[in-house]
Amino acid sequence: MAANRKQADVSNSLILQSRKINDESPAQTVRLAERRFGALDNATVALLGAAYRFNSEDTRNSPTLPLARLLLDKHCVVSIHDPFVKPGDQNLAKFGLRDYFSNDLDKSVASADYIIFCTAHRAYAEQANRIFAASNRLKGVVDGCNLFPVVPPGTGNIAWTGIGKGKGKPTAGFVDFVFNSFRAVERGVASEVKRYIDFANKAYALDEFNAVSFQTVKRIAGTCVTGCAIADYGPVGNAPSYNGFVSRLATCAEKASGK
Repeated sequence: MAANRKQADVSNSLILQSRKINDESPAQTVRLAERRFGALDNATVALLGAAYRFNSEDTRNSPTLPLARLLLDKHCVVSIHDPFVKPGDQNLAKFGLRDYFSNDLDKSVASADYIIFCTAHRAYAEQANRIFAASNRLKGVVDGCNLFPVVPPGTGNIAWTGIGKGKGKPTAGFVDFVFNSFRAVERGVASEVKRYIDFANKAYALDEFNAVSFQTVKRIAGTCVTGCAIADYGPVGNAPSYNGFVSRLATCAEKASGK
């Protein structure tokens, strides 16, 4: 990041904090699975989705790849599937995972003790029955990308866990907390983008013609088909809390607000 190289204060950067949280997600996924299923050592695990973003082939920064390495360190038999990623993908090679990858869905899940949904590809939701029927010894599923709003019918004998899979209906207070935290982060990101634009204009723009406008960036981002709209920037206020818990990203937004 240019601001980082210029020794700007990035201690409360939402972008960098988001990257840190994303990098922590593979180890957290293993902990989540082992709390529900017990130790995964020597298990056969199918990872569905190698791309970072749903319905794409882009594996840059994909948490699936370090997750596969963590499972291999536990002596698991690992298979990785993705309908979009090519077997010769350079990031699969970088992580030494080409031999574990396949575009054959049935082959990837056939012997799986556990399936972890890593990327919310539409094809996985549409072929759920095929996926669960293809494994002859499936014991557990981790929905790591919130692909299924509810547990699919006919899978009652399979243990489930995943992101956002609570055991009961959320309270109104919790819903408000999640909503307000999201709004705080959304505005915080917009403010960070605005601060970076101001920094870049001051550091690199030679004249008004070469300067960047926040509204232009916002307009261009809004044309992205994958939902990259930027909110309006401005003060965030206090980070919302719920039973003493405060989002790390909302805390960053609060601390950076007004800077």
